[in-house]
Amino acid sequence: MTKSNIRTWSNSRGEGRLFNVDLVDDSGEIRASAFNETCDRLYPLLEVEKVYYISKGSLRPANRQFNNTKNDYEINFSNESTVEPCDDALPSYLPKFDFISIDQLANKKNNDLVDIVAVCHSADQPSKIVSRASSREMVKRELHLVDKSSSLVNCTLWGQQAEEFDVSGNPVLVLKGARVSEFNGRSLSVSASTMVLTNPDIPEAHQVRGWYQNNMHNLSSMSQLSTQGGRAGDMGTSNWKYLDQLQKENLGLRDKPDYFSCVARVSNVRKENCLYKACPECNKKLVEQPPTFRCEKCARDVPQFAWRLMIRCILVDFSGIQWITCFQDTAEKLLGTSADEIGDYQTTDVTKFDKIFTDVLFKQFEFRLRAKMETYNDENRLSVHCVGVSPTIGPTYDEYLIKQIEELEMS
Repeated sequence: MTKSNIRTWSNSRGEGRLFNVDLVDDSGEIRASAFNETCDRLYPLLEVEKVYYISKGSLRPANRQFNNTKNDYEINFSNESTVEPCDDALPSYLPKFDFISIDQLANKKNNDLVDIVAVCHSADQPSKIVSRASSREMVKRELHLVDKSSSLVNCTLWGQQAEEFDVSGNPVLVLKGARVSEFNGRSLSVSASTMVLTNPDIPEAHQVRGWYQNNMHNLSSMSQLSTQGGRAGDMGTSNWKYLDQLQKENLGLRDKPDYFSCVARVSNVRKENCLYKACPECNKKLVEQPPTFRCEKCARDVPQFAWRLMIRCILVDFSGIQWITCFQDTAEKLLGTSADEIGDYQTTDVTKFDKIFTDVLFKQFEFRLRAKMETYNDENRLSVHCVGVSPTIGPTYDEYLIKQIEELEMS
C-alpha cells in the first residue's frame, strides 16, 4: 500500500481535504480516497506496507485524469467504511509497473501519466514560488533523472517532499503515475497521487543502478529531453563553457536562445532598483494608489503586494567577465534570502540590506545561463539571463575539466 499526504482544495462549492491510498493484493491494485471527516479518521489508521481488512467502501469508475492504477474502478471511503489491521503474516505486494524509458517520453502527450525507474543524477536546491491559481507560496525542487537510454529528464517535487528528499548517494527512484509536461521540451511532475519509491528491491532498480555505476563518469553526451526556459536549469549534464566562449562562439545570435553552464564568481551586484511591488496574481508591477495598489494587467485594485526581485550582476572566471540578470527564484538562490526579507530590510535595516549583497561577492557558484539577442529601444543587444544557480558544483563539471585535460594531452 502507498499513501499520499493530506491535501486541501478550495473552489466555488467550498473547501475540503482528502488523501488517496493505492491498495494491492495478489489479484491486482485499486485506488481508494477519503474526504473531510473520513479523511481525518482514516489517515492515521492506514500505514504503508501494512495489511488491513477493509469493508463498506463504495465503488465508482476510475478518474483517469488522476488515477493511473490498472483498475477500471476506485473505492470511495465513507463514514461507514471500516479499516482493521490484519495481524496474520501475509506477503507484502508491490503494484504492477508499466515502465517506459526516459527517451520514450518524447512520444508522450502533455498530462500523460507514466511509470519511470531512473537514477537521480543531480538536483537543484528547494525554491519557493507563488501559485498563480491560489496565490499560495509553494516549495518545489528540480531533480535530474537518467536511465539506461542515456537520456536525462527534469522531474519536479513539491511541498514537504521537495524539502525532505535526500539526494545523497544518487538514489534510484521508481515513479508510478508521474505526470508528463511539454513545458520546455519534456519534463515530469510528481503530484500527490504519484507513488515514489526510493531504492526499491526490484530487478529494474538493480539494473539501472548497475548501469549508472558503470557509466556515471561518461554522461557528457547525455540526450536531454528537458530544455531550460524560465525554470531552474539543469545543473548536471549541460553544455559547459568559459565566459569568453560566449563571444567567441557567438552564443545567443541564433533564432533560438542558447543555454550553457559555467562555474564563476560574483564580482559585483547592483542593488539599486532591485525590488518592485508586484501583483500576487500575475507578478506585474503595481501602481501605488493608497491605500491600495492597482494592477493594470488584471484591471483591478489589490490590497496587498508581493516583493519581486530582479538583480544585475557581474560574473568572472579566468577567461573574462559577463553581466547577467537574475529574476526572483534564481536571485533568491544566489543571495540566499527571500525577496520578502530583502524588502523588509530595505525599509527597516539598511545595514542588513547592504550585507545581503556584499556577502555574495567573490563566492563561486555553478550557473545555468540563457543567451539571446533582444531588441530594446530599437537597439539589438545580447541579453544573458540566469535560469539556474547552485552553490554546489556538480560532478559533471569535474568530468568536463578531465575531458579538457585529456584533449590538451592529446594535442
